[in-house]
Amino acid sequence: MAKHRSPNPPRPADMPTGVAAGRVEGGSRAGPEHRVLDALIGRWLTEGHTLAGAGVAAAPILASDVYEWEPGGFFIHHSAYGRVGGIDVGGTENHRVESGERSLRRVG
Repeated sequence: MAKHRSPNPPRPADMPTGVAAGRVEGGSRAGPEHRVLDALIGRWLTEGHTLAGAGVAAAPILASDVYEWEPGGFFIHHSAYGRVGGIDVGGTENHRVESGERSLRRVG
């Protein structure tokens, strides 16, 4: 009976992997102005409707939004997916917290 060989055989612990890992010392740390935004972090359901316009009816909105801190605590990642009317919509964006402010700024 033939033995199956794993495509990634185990490596000795002292063999370099090509991946650097470790802790960065002396870097900036998130401050209390960042912690205020912890209230946003989590999974949210968004419901509403668009506003009717000239010859355009209002459309229902139903979406799922996820807000999570990026490593380091200086950026918030936001992903949203759902429907506006009969159209599937979605995307992601990142926000940074401005030092000394209690608000987000969109990155990019």
